[in-house]
This record gives sequence, structure tokens and C-alpha cells, in this order.
Amino acid sequence: MLIRILLLCLLLVPAQSFADNLQPQTWTLPDNATFLQEYPLPPSAGDPWDRADVAYSIAIQAVATPEEIARANFRALFNVFTFSEVLGPDFNQQRFPLTAAFFQRLKETINPPKNRLKDTFQRPRPYIIHPQRIKPLVLAEAGYSYPSGHATWSWTFALVLAELDPGHRTAFLREAAAIGMSRVLGGMHYVSDVTMSRGLAEWIFSELMQTPRFQKDLEALRAAEWTPPPSRP
Repeated sequence: MLIRILLLCLLLVPAQSFADNLQPQTWTLPDNATFLQEYPLPPSAGDPWDRADVAYSIAIQAVATPEEIARANFRALFNVFTFSEVLGPDFNQQRFPLTAAFFQRLKETINPPKNRLKDTFQRPRPYIIHPQRIKPLVLAEAGYSYPSGHATWSWTFALVLAELDPGHRTAFLREAAAIGMSRVLGGMHYVSDVTMSRGLAEWIFSELMQTPRFQKDLEALRAAEWTPPPSRP
């Protein structure tokens, strides 16, 4: 009986370790209250900024081509490999598994302050509050509009990718901007949601770059999968 118990323990330990490794551990950011105190308020319903947001959303949907809508739906399924638009099809999870795990961890780090801001400001999504004027042209999401999760993730990811591959910095940021604007085209966000999210991303990136643990992990990723960086053929 004792031998069986010991064998069971030996089997459970690696299984538990493997399960633990499936849960990304986030890096340290300021507490959510700090972001809330310093982040700008969204436009108020009906004010000039809000009216301009609505007018832009209507205008951009009116001229959207099928190809643009298809690209917006592709970008709605965002992860770090959406940046294969910059680096080419060889930039994928099979070839860059550590990159996939690193950026999933980054996404989980971004989510708490981003979600706290959303839940506090409670700005309705465009297609919800203006259903006759703004359509959900991508997979409809619930929740709130300000700030944009996709815009925050993609801009932060672009800044980190630029640390790993400085030669593509402009292309990364251009793609991140396109990802954010695709959310406006899709009816999920306003322009102000997207542009203000870039400020949040810059803030988060600045905080992370001052975090020794993040810097150490970034350098480890650089050595493992980004030396030399991937590049489009």
C-alpha cells in the first residue's frame, strides 16, 4: 500500500506542475485604482466629441468594401500572430511557441486594468446604442466600449514586438493602428475608444519596461526565438 501511495504522488507532482504552467502568470502593473484615477473620461453621450464619433462610425461603414469587412473579421480574432501581416506566414504558433506563451501572458497582464476601466465608464458599444445606424459587421461582442481591448492589446504588442525586432517598428505600429480601426469599422468601438487606448497601451508598456522581471523574460524570449528576428521573405 505504501508503495502505491508513493507512486501516485510521483505521478501527481508532474501533472500538477504541467497544469500550473498552463496558467499564465501576469507581470506587475500599478493597481487598477491608479489607472482609474489618471485615465481620461470618455465622451459623454450627445456631446460634440460623441456626435463626431457616431458620424465617423456611420461614414466608415457606408464605404466599407467586402474585402475590408473580411479583414476586420480576421483581425477580430486577434493574437500576436495577427502580426504575420508584417512578418509573413512563417510567423506562427508552431514555429514560435514561446512567443505565443509570452504574448498570452502579456494579454492577461493588460486585461485587469483595461476591464476595470471598461466596467467603470460603462460606455455602450456603438452597435448597441445606435442599432439603426451602426451595424455589427464583425462578430458581435457584449461588454463596454471604452477603452478598446483590441486596440490596447495590439498597440502594446506592437511596442513589445518593436523591442524584439526594431527594424519592423513602423510596420508593427501601422498594423496595430489598422487592428484598432477595424474595430470601428466593425461597429464594436468608436474612434475615441481606439485612440485613447493607445495612451493606455503606452502607459502599460512604460510600466512593464521598468519591471526587472519583464525585462528578464523579454531578453530570454529574444535569445530563444528572436535571434535573429523573423522577417518577411
